[in-house]
Amino acid sequence: LLPLVLVFSACGDDDDSGDGGDDGGGDTEEATGDALVIGRVLPETGPLSFLGPPMIVGLELAIEDINAAGGVNGQEVTLLEADEGETPAVAREGATRLLNEGAHAIVGAAASGSSQEFIQQLSDAGVPQCSGSNTSPDFSTQENADFYFRTVPPDEAVAPIIADEVIADGAEKVVVVARADDYGNALGELVKTGLEEAGAEV
Repeated sequence: LLPLVLVFSACGDDDDSGDGGDDGGGDTEEATGDALVIGRVLPETGPLSFLGPPMIVGLELAIEDINAAGGVNGQEVTLLEADEGETPAVAREGATRLLNEGAHAIVGAAASGSSQEFIQQLSDAGVPQCSGSNTSPDFSTQENADFYFRTVPPDEAVAPIIADEVIADGAEKVVVVARADDYGNALGELVKTGLEEAGAEV
């Protein structure tokens, strides 16, 4: 959220009064700037619904803090909500609705596969997207990730740690069970490769 807010703040007034208060010099320009509208596509229902509450509350608290500090462009930040739902298609429908309602940026989705469903749409619209949990390696190189940001390391960084821990526990024959989606397939294959390179039978 912070990089997005900084981007939108930079689009406002260049005045550097230091306290953000009403001490003149550019306040009118700040107050008449566009209000920042953030949409969130996070899981309230579906297989990842257990991940939703801390993500949703964290975003709400961040917006509360921003608004308590004066908002962006002199106006309060508004939050629009959509459920990531049962399938990536539900997440795409939610993102489309948020864009139609005027969202300037999207937080989410929780699942890499859900984000992939609407990343092209956001790229075409020039709308920033930030996820706190997408780890699929694809985002690192795909061309339509030009407005995409994430705050977690990709699977390439996580898989070797998992493999090392399993080997350190003395496992020699391992079964890798993973979700059948972008996240699970990518992480499962990387862990499998790491285990085999360390001498385990997978």
